[in-house]
Amino acid sequence: MERVWNKNIVRSISIGFSVLMISCTDQTLTLKKSVIPSSVVRLDGFYYSKSDDDQPGYGITFLYRDGTLFHCGIASEEEFQNIGNFVAGEETVRRKEKESWGLYNLIGNQFIMEGWSSSVGGGLPRYRKEGYIMNDSTIVLTRFIGYEGKIPKVQEIAHSYLYFHAFHPKPDSSNNFLIRYN
Repeated sequence: MERVWNKNIVRSISIGFSVLMISCTDQTLTLKKSVIPSSVVRLDGFYYSKSDDDQPGYGITFLYRDGTLFHCGIASEEEFQNIGNFVAGEETVRRKEKESWGLYNLIGNQFIMEGWSSSVGGGLPRYRKEGYIMNDSTIVLTRFIGYEGKIPKVQEIAHSYLYFHAFHPKPDSSNNFLIRYN
């Protein structure tokens, strides 16, 4: 009897551990790296979005020719005025965080970006933002899709613009998180 009870405990622990390991796996992005023509969007700087939420500031995102994107944090109004120092300070920390990296793609004038969201427990869930290219220096985001649960959460976005800002030199786009997406 005790032997059967021990087998059941071992089996339950094994199943629980397997479920835990599966839920701790980061979700896979669906986009792949691809060559982005610089005639469609400007790539000689970064794109920023102005946030008027609880934490007002400028979300900084670098887009690269191979479809890689790098979120470099949210700069305050003051930090944005001295953006070179902000990028230099944030780059060192953020390049080690998987949530700072992602991919983007263009299909006609449609713009799609994917990356990983922060997670309290378990693996990192992916997100997807979709929109369109207004011109070579403005991208309009219209939809956010979060994949935290089994059912994707779709949210329409109103008035979310990414504006281009020339910047040199751009941070290096090499990272260890997107190697498998070539």
